[in-house]
Amino acid sequence: MSHNTPNQNPSKQQQQEDKQRVKQLILQLADEKVFDKFSSESINRENEKIKLLSGALVSIADLKKIIADTWQPYVPMFGMSTKFFETLFIKKGWPVEGAKKFVKPSIVAKHINDLIYRRLYYECPFMFQSINPYVDGRRRRYKHFQRLTPEGRTQAETFRDQAVALMLECKNFNEFEIRYNQMYKGRPLQLGVFEDNSIA
Repeated sequence: MSHNTPNQNPSKQQQQEDKQRVKQLILQLADEKVFDKFSSESINRENEKIKLLSGALVSIADLKKIIADTWQPYVPMFGMSTKFFETLFIKKGWPVEGAKKFVKPSIVAKHINDLIYRRLYYECPFMFQSINPYVDGRRRRYKHFQRLTPEGRTQAETFRDQAVALMLECKNFNEFEIRYNQMYKGRPLQLGVFEDNSIA
């Protein structure tokens, strides 16, 4: 599967419009079950590419490769044995004890979206957010990876392991981000000079 990495800094309006298009795709994916899977109309709808404002092309067939129809049983993807959280906290200069807590600061979810899910498809975080909304303003009912197919999960685990391996080679998170974007996203990164790096 090709991974689209178009405009990586879409405007707020583009993000909102892309979210709407992804929601429409999700609804199409659900409606598609009504059609005979072998009819030409079903096949054409499934392979039809939709261009998002960010420039990415996505189809129902592409999404079906990585997004499951139903929520999968919980099997940790970022467990302590993966060293993902521990390495992230060290490279960000955060207290390592925080990596062991079940509930992490929201900025950690942003990094998972940017480093893992956006490599599946740039719009994946939007899609997950629309099918897995907050239940109490802070927590979601499921972990996003519970909606991945076995193929999607394997890809996400590979991306996770690549991120950890590269973090271990870097002195800090800024160096990691630059190298990661050059290696896997094919674009230079403008670091957020005034980014709030705190986890409080």
